[in-house]
Amino acid sequence: MTDDNDSKRVQRLERARAFLAAGRTQIDPRPQPAPQAAPQADADGAKAARPDPTRFGDWEKNGRCIDF
Repeated sequence: MTDDNDSKRVQRLERARAFLAAGRTQIDPRPQPAPQAAPQADADGAKAARPDPTRFGDWEKNGRCIDF
C-alpha cells in the first residue's frame, strides 16, 4: 500500500512541476464579465423603450409609479 501512495505522490508532484514550468501560478482565474451595453438612442435622441410594465407589474402615470 505504501508503494501505491508513493506512486500517486510522484504523479502529483510531476503535475505540479509541469504546472509551474508552464509559468502558471494559479488555477484559471474567473473570466471578466462583459461590459453592459448602454441603451441605444433614437434619431430624436429618445432612449430605447422601457420593459413592458405588465410583465414587471409597474405602471407610471404623471411621474408616479403605481404597483398593483
